[in-house]
Amino acid sequence: MLTMMKLSLCLPFFILLQMVISRHDISRRNSQQKPELRMAALLTWNDQLTLSKIVGAIPVGVADIEKAQILPQFRINMKYYNTFCLAKDGLVAIANIKATFNPHVFIGPDCSVVCQPGAILAGSWNIPMISYACSADDLSRQNIYPTFARTVGTTYILATAFPFIFQQYGWKSAVIMASTQEIWQYQATNIKKLLEEKNITIYEQSFVPGYHGDGRRIQTKNILLSHSDKATIFVLCAYGGDIREIMLNAKDLGLLNGKYAFIAVELNIDSHIGSQTWMGNDTRDQEALEAYNGMLNVHLKTPDSPTWKNFTTEIRRRVAAPPYNKPLPANEKVDTYAGTLHDAIILYALALNATLQEGGNITDGITVANKMMNRTFSGVTGEVVIDKNGDRDPDYVLQNLVNGAYMDIGLYISAQQNFSMIPGKVVIWPGNTTVVPKDIPECGWNNEKCSGNLAVLGGAIGGSITALVILFSIIFYYLWRKSRFEADLSSSLWKIDYNEIIFNVKPGANMFGSMVSTKPQIISRPNSAVSLRQKAKADAISIGSASYAEDMQIFTSMGLYRGNFVAIKKIHKKHIDLSRTLLIELKQVRDLNHDNINPFVGACIDVPNICIVTQYCNKGSLQDVLENDDIKLDDTFKLSFAMDIAKGMHYLHCSPLKFHGNLKSSNCVIDSRWVCKITDYGLATFRSKQDDEQIALLRGEHAQSQGLFWRAPELLRENNAKNEPCGTQKGDIYSYGIIAYEIHTRNGPYGNNDLAPKDILERVINCESPPFRPCMKGEDNNQWRMLMEDCWTENPDSRPSFSSVKNKLRSFADGKSMNLVDKMISMMEKYADHLEELVEERTHQLIAEKRKTDELLYRMLPRSVAEQLKAGNTVTAVSFDEVTIFFSDIVGFTNLASDSTPMQVVDLLNDLYTLFDAIIDSYDVYKVETIGDAYMVVSGLPVNNGIMHASEIARMALDLLSSMITFSIRHRPGIQLKLRIGIHSGPCAAGVVGLKMPRYCLFGDTVNVTSRMESNGKPLRIHVSQACRNVLEEIGGFKLKERGTIFIKGKGNVVTYWLKGYIGSNKELPKVEIDDADDNYYDQDEWIADNVI
Repeated sequence: MLTMMKLSLCLPFFILLQMVISRHDISRRNSQQKPELRMAALLTWNDQLTLSKIVGAIPVGVADIEKAQILPQFRINMKYYNTFCLAKDGLVAIANIKATFNPHVFIGPDCSVVCQPGAILAGSWNIPMISYACSADDLSRQNIYPTFARTVGTTYILATAFPFIFQQYGWKSAVIMASTQEIWQYQATNIKKLLEEKNITIYEQSFVPGYHGDGRRIQTKNILLSHSDKATIFVLCAYGGDIREIMLNAKDLGLLNGKYAFIAVELNIDSHIGSQTWMGNDTRDQEALEAYNGMLNVHLKTPDSPTWKNFTTEIRRRVAAPPYNKPLPANEKVDTYAGTLHDAIILYALALNATLQEGGNITDGITVANKMMNRTFSGVTGEVVIDKNGDRDPDYVLQNLVNGAYMDIGLYISAQQNFSMIPGKVVIWPGNTTVVPKDIPECGWNNEKCSGNLAVLGGAIGGSITALVILFSIIFYYLWRKSRFEADLSSSLWKIDYNEIIFNVKPGANMFGSMVSTKPQIISRPNSAVSLRQKAKADAISIGSASYAEDMQIFTSMGLYRGNFVAIKKIHKKHIDLSRTLLIELKQVRDLNHDNINPFVGACIDVPNICIVTQYCNKGSLQDVLENDDIKLDDTFKLSFAMDIAKGMHYLHCSPLKFHGNLKSSNCVIDSRWVCKITDYGLATFRSKQDDEQIALLRGEHAQSQGLFWRAPELLRENNAKNEPCGTQKGDIYSYGIIAYEIHTRNGPYGNNDLAPKDILERVINCESPPFRPCMKGEDNNQWRMLMEDCWTENPDSRPSFSSVKNKLRSFADGKSMNLVDKMISMMEKYADHLEELVEERTHQLIAEKRKTDELLYRMLPRSVAEQLKAGNTVTAVSFDEVTIFFSDIVGFTNLASDSTPMQVVDLLNDLYTLFDAIIDSYDVYKVETIGDAYMVVSGLPVNNGIMHASEIARMALDLLSSMITFSIRHRPGIQLKLRIGIHSGPCAAGVVGLKMPRYCLFGDTVNVTSRMESNGKPLRIHVSQACRNVLEEIGGFKLKERGTIFIKGKGNVVTYWLKGYIGSNKELPKVEIDDADDNYYDQDEWIADNVI
């Protein structure tokens, strides 16, 4: 009973499960019962990366067909194949696909050499073929290719861009280098035809493609060589491998010098990699990449729409997932032709759908192809319009290849025949120049444009030569200035790394503002901004007692940049656009050079540290000095300040800047010599469009209005709301008049007026009669009063120039010098003459004695150790991980000395060691000491030289041994000295020993082993230890011969070696005698060569 109840409860569940399974099974069978639509994609790839850039378009296209329900009645089966962009391999692949897969459509191929024969086969099989990259004009002939269409343009459409490019750069001649492949012959013919229609001279040269063998590879080099004196513009119509070869040849011939331009067509940027072309891995990939730098390339335009961005994102996702598992690196872009491949798939689906709706058949390729003609639809590459011939009119871009990446610099809308350069792009040409190459040199190819008529010039040859020299000099100077100008624009010498500026430091200064200490002092206040007013307090000359209020406004920051103190002015902008206008402005301010112009150091454009950096003047601004009542200024000081400003402004008005625009006393700074200099000039673009709210917040409304007191009324009326620089030369004169008032009265502008700053500005703007100006009551100096009134008169045309202002100031001085430094110097010269001579004499004596002392010290000790002792430092012993030590002595020296007089022995050793000392000067070694006939040298200390110590000692030892051939003993000229050498590498310690006669000594087992190597060696040979031999083998280049196993005291039996030479050395070594049967110095052939022949 219980069992029956359980069954009755489970029965509904089993029935429901059976219904779900049955429905799923029916759905699966229906899917499998759909007819299959077979699509074959014909691609080209050399490696996984090339494939990953394009293959993802296949599943995305299929998915878009299914998503749009274009062909819901079919189950799409799409496969892709590689044609290798070769006619033979491509046709084999197409035939195999037809036999094994029998597709309903071919999508592709992408190379015209495969398209043309492949389209004929597809037409004979009545199968549609839709290419996404083939551009041969011949494919438009429907009578030959009845089932062919494409989602790209023809070579003729692309060629129509070239007349516009040549017009843009003013070129009138060119060489077209074209591969003999049919597609590139089409392309070259179209380009030549269109350019010649514009009266452009064309030299066309064809060459056999490189994959046909090395025998013809010299072709392209000969073409470049033979045409480099006819044209400077080369149009390259070929596949990537051939263009790589052409550019490498151009590099080898020195044509990448800025005088020649190279334009490619649809060049794949990866073709600089030899292994991806027919050239193979020739180890010149980096050279090819450098040769590509500055090339131009006409290429299909890559879309920038949201649809394209979504498409590329989906491709990256698809290729990273099964079945492809070929993720595309983040720094690699999806190929533009992936979009045309996708649109080709969609085009076929739309055409097939239209055919079926009219009762057509899927196997009727011609009917399907006809449905593609005159069709328009929206693809991922934009609006796709297919004309009656199955072609498309796409857009193209002109690209500039710079540092391994393409930059779009021009856009060609083919349907409108419209070409335009993209604003703000600086084109880099071969040779890393921004100067456009000319198609014909200035004087022609044979200097025919610069040659004069000798017959006509015969009567006045002298004057004509002079005129020509002057003319050529002017032309050369102009071209040089222009090239220099462009080079300066492209350079970044003005750019400053904000991290290189050290804040929280200030220079030490005495009461006269001169530097008394080169060590920076730390400022205790936490804020890195240092008020120039506060700095002026510390550095001002003690004309009176210096006393400042602590609440002075902070005007600018001060820091240390590359050892120099600089002033840093913050610019409140979120970013800086490096336009050509801004680059010109930066060059203009960098080129200014005048005693009364504060030098521009550079600028920082890194957000949020955008700033302008100028030279720091430690007296602060003129406003600071004038407002400090404790500084007493007589008429000479005032006149000097006024004249300095007038000189600086006169220079500025004559410069390319033309005017200042923001002249005020706070923008006139004073250096340590009390010279007044103009600052805050130029860079209008750099300073413009700042954050007004932030500036107002930092300055305050009151201070912001006060900052406009110096601005001319006509400029206030034009722009009275902003504090940005704007002005004219006459406006600067007005500002100068206000500054002159400040200098003369030592009172701020409108300092005696109780009105609010805004009210003052309003009265100035309203053009009252008489004009509202600073109060002049009580001023009895008519000269200053007349100067001020002339400068701030209401009519700008009535204001004087700075040249006139300077003349008036000179009349104020009555012919006396107005230079403060001149005044101080004239006072000091009376006392300085004799003292100067005395100091100079004593200085020369001191330098001479010091030089003698240093030379003696350097002979006793290594230079680095001697410098430490001279600095007063204690020289402690130092351990070195590895050095190489040299010991030598003279075999038979005792007998020779016993047969000689003491003076003869002294002469012998003096001659020998003088020779040795001269030889070792050429090597990185240190002579430790000489004891009798023993000579000791070391390398690798006190300055470490890596592992080269062994090489230095080995080559030195060979040099010393070679010198024995020519060395002659004065009193025994017939005897050859038998030098015996031992060298060894290992650790040691070194230090200075002694006080009265200090010596630099070596300690350690390495010294002992080296001595044993020398004593166990043989005459006229170099005995090398195992440790030294290992280092020499690592360095390479030395000829070593194993001596065998010998017994060394303290070490036992060890293997040692003879050093016999150095590869590449032509120094002769002395011949040695074979003194026992176990001597391994010579091989048999070597011994015969040295002793028999």
